[in-house]
Amino acid sequence: MKSQKKKDGVKKKSLPFKNISDYTQFQLGCIALFVLLAFNLTSVQNDSVLKWIDEFSIFLPTSLFFSDCFRFAGGLLIYLGTFFTQFLYYPWLGSVAFILLLLAIQYLSIKAFRIPRHYFPLSFIPGLMLLLSVSDLGYVWMSLKSPGYFFSNALGTVSFLLLFIAYKRTLHLLLRLASLVFIVAIGYPLFGFYALFTGLIIVLYELFPFWRDKDAMRFVIVGVGLSAIVLIPQAYYYFAYSYMQQFYVYTAVLPRFFFNSAEFVLWIPFILLFLSFLLALLFLFRHSEVSPKPAKTAVVLSSIIYVCALIFTYVMSYQNENFMAEVKMAAAVDKGNWQKVTVIAGNMRGTPTRNVVLNNNLAIFKLGYNAGKGVMDINNVVPTPSVRPGMALLLMSGRSLFYNYGKINESYRWSMEGTVEFGLRVTYLKYMVKCALLNQEYALARKYNNVLSQTMFHRKWAEKYQRYIDDPRLVKEDKEMNAIRSLMQKGDSINIDFH
Repeated sequence: MKSQKKKDGVKKKSLPFKNISDYTQFQLGCIALFVLLAFNLTSVQNDSVLKWIDEFSIFLPTSLFFSDCFRFAGGLLIYLGTFFTQFLYYPWLGSVAFILLLLAIQYLSIKAFRIPRHYFPLSFIPGLMLLLSVSDLGYVWMSLKSPGYFFSNALGTVSFLLLFIAYKRTLHLLLRLASLVFIVAIGYPLFGFYALFTGLIIVLYELFPFWRDKDAMRFVIVGVGLSAIVLIPQAYYYFAYSYMQQFYVYTAVLPRFFFNSAEFVLWIPFILLFLSFLLALLFLFRHSEVSPKPAKTAVVLSSIIYVCALIFTYVMSYQNENFMAEVKMAAAVDKGNWQKVTVIAGNMRGTPTRNVVLNNNLAIFKLGYNAGKGVMDINNVVPTPSVRPGMALLLMSGRSLFYNYGKINESYRWSMEGTVEFGLRVTYLKYMVKCALLNQEYALARKYNNVLSQTMFHRKWAEKYQRYIDDPRLVKEDKEMNAIRSLMQKGDSINIDFH
């Protein structure tokens, strides 16, 4: 019986359950709640958003793309983040990959911080914060300069936990010192901020025992660790990274949110994420397997915190009718499904944004409705509900509205502006291909289309337009492009009221 207790890692009498089977059911219940919420906030409620996010990203299996990712600290997370983002093309597939990452983080958190069984529900807090970090952005996705953001921070958290676990298993203090320097020096170009955060956690991990045993070697580890965290990123900045701004030296890979009151809400998941690890280090890793608190009290308290975190994640997630309508409209416009655009607009219960009105009226124009049937009033709109409202309309629909009204040069311009500002993205490349074809710039169209042909899920689109590039006569047989060509002659007479 004693050996069984030791094997289970907890004295059975310390658990508020009749047997281990009951406790296992409790664990499964916690996992089920987490998975249900994660699926609900990703591929159930936001399947259109996930597919839309893929359009604002790109991954290329080329050496040039790989080297471009490593122009900044945390290059491996950027590369892997963009790799996994492409699977959002199939929302359920991307969602499964993301949730598996979050479950891995929950498991590794228990291992890294020796979280007692009584506090099992608390191990989901990091995963919930990472879930919130991708479900609370809304319009910010379009102007976010953080490639691979959807997956990069979850991957960074996994790397931090694995590095910390590996460090803890290094027994000799001299080897620990070498490991700490290695983690920061080699980990920084691979994991950016997450290597520095690992170094900080290790410093704190060594600092607590130092006050107890006064081992001078621990003090050396703390001193060297702090010096490495401060100096090594600066060394990389001056001698390795010519493209990286000094302002972001210590926050590399973390999202490029602004540090202002409007975007503070976007930082909340990350503040709580890293705070949860610091608290786990301070209060949990030092505890013995048997909780010093009564088992029932510990389980109830941790369960209450867990449920509150579930509710907090759901409530704080971005849920706006106009945003969802605009995302769905963007997909319908790209497919030329004008009837669906009008249906989406017609199902709106609240006052629409200007973007919704413009897309609806474009669909009415394309369908050829007369006497103003279905046209929405451009003066009866609400402001774009975003912490970054300035360019939201142009970034969301500028290229598609200009294109479908025959203003090809303007569509190309805003696609190129976006590429310069935010980097290569699938949606920009698609419009640049079509605009180049309509302007009979076939070499330019080939250049952009060659990039799309290297993607995993957009190569079929590229194959279609490659036929047009190889044989321009086929353009005349394309219904969509013929309609645009006829509008190009009178494009200057059509006014699009973005303001």
